[in-house]
Amino acid sequence: MPRHYRIEIDVRVEDGADSAIMRLARTHYQAGRHAWTEKNGKRISVPVDEYIGDIESALLELIEAGFQAAVPNAEPDAFRCVLISNGPSEPSNA
Repeated sequence: MPRHYRIEIDVRVEDGADSAIMRLARTHYQAGRHAWTEKNGKRISVPVDEYIGDIESALLELIEAGFQAAVPNAEPDAFRCVLISNGPSEPSNA
């Protein structure tokens, strides 16, 4: 029976880095797997600008791709991205 683990990662993004991260994620999305939806009974690829529309979705795309490349025999169940701070803070010692 497979075991289930939870891995949590806090990511610090420097001011002004959002657009560069989104460009990287969009490039990665376009070069690899795509998300799919159904429209008028047909299966269509979700356009990159719809799939990666903000920094949160960009981070998730890159983290999922990195995880799958590093751990090919593990299937992630879910990735989540939540803004936890909108200002300067010191890294924790945890």
